[in-house]
Amino acid sequence: MRIRWGAGALLAAAALAALAGGARGGGDAAGDLAALQKEFGESKLGYREKYLAFRERFERFAETHPKTEEGLTAKIWLLGNTWWHREEGTMEKRAAALADAILADFPDSKQLARIPDLHYDFSAPDRERIFGKLLASSPHAEVRASALLRLATTRKGPERKEMLERLRKEYGAVPFRCTTFGAMAEARLFPHDPAALEVGRPAPEIEGKDADGKPMRLSDYLGKVVVLDFFGDW
Repeated sequence: MRIRWGAGALLAAAALAALAGGARGGGDAAGDLAALQKEFGESKLGYREKYLAFRERFERFAETHPKTEEGLTAKIWLLGNTWWHREEGTMEKRAAALADAILADFPDSKQLARIPDLHYDFSAPDRERIFGKLLASSPHAEVRASALLRLATTRKGPERKEMLERLRKEYGAVPFRCTTFGAMAEARLFPHDPAALEVGRPAPEIEGKDADGKPMRLSDYLGKVVVLDFFGDW
């Protein structure tokens, strides 16, 4: 038996197929996410207003691209922005729920290394539970190292030292932003003498990479005017 499709039926079938593909995470997920991130970045709204204006769009993107790395990126964006719910008292609850959902759906993703960076969104018990799970179960060194670093910063005394020594020994060469986890551990294990940081004293040596990725030392600029920009994102 042959079935003849009219133009209207074909259009309807195409629309249903497109919707089904979107629900499965099909389409140009990477391109759609890049466009959404670009629009968010170019928005002239204030920080909180931007989040409120774009929250539903990131939620919808994550829902229509389940089990994809792009969907995970959207969820981590939402996790980082639970900060804006702190005044209403729901930040920690929202953060824990999102993190638990992410770990359930994406246990093996390298993107989970970004979750410990959002430690300020979690309650102390949730940090211990969630970061401890990342440290124990992630197959990726960068995820385990990120979790260990943040857990170590919550400790004091011998336990803190032990965790930082472990970080340096097991994950010392693992890259962390513009440095390594080993360097992060050493900076905490061997801080500068406070007396060396007093006003009028020569600045301690700083080694790293410049904006072009080339090795540099602060002493290379001796005799020149240098502006040091210390900033944080929390």
